[in-house]
Amino acid sequence: LERWDRTGALRIDDARAAAVQFLALCQGDLLSRARLAVLEYPVDDEVRETVKRAVRTFVRAYRA
Repeated sequence: LERWDRTGALRIDDARAAAVQFLALCQGDLLSRARLAVLEYPVDDEVRETVKRAVRTFVRAYRA
């Protein structure tokens, strides 16, 4: 993330905070549902869609 900020690809003031935010976006509600044992398996497609949405949201938030 720091490298993307340096190259101008993204505008990130705090790389650690941005990493935490990205991880939370990638987890979405999947982790909570898994902990509550209400996540239906298999979840491959759901994980892929959650991560795609996370990437889109993150890039929009930090776009330079």
